Amino acid sequence: MSDHYEDVAKTLVEGFKISINEDARNQITTAQFSDLAGAIQKALSVEKSKVVSQVEVTIKKLRAEVDRPEIEL
Repeated sequence: MSDHYEDVAKTLVEGFKISINEDARNQITTAQFSDLAGAIQKALSVEKSKVVSQVEVTIKKLRAEVDRPEIEL
């Protein structure tokens, strides 16, 4: 996965750590925070793949329209 996704995931996890109280933060292990970051990275990757597929479909539709010869009357 890209470094960008890793950076985004780390930022989100750090924001999450700040948003929860100290007792809750102390009950979550470093490994669990790492697992959360990994899940965020995977979710970002899946969503990017979906967007890429949608863009590819749109490109195919646009090309099909451009490739059709126009008949002038």
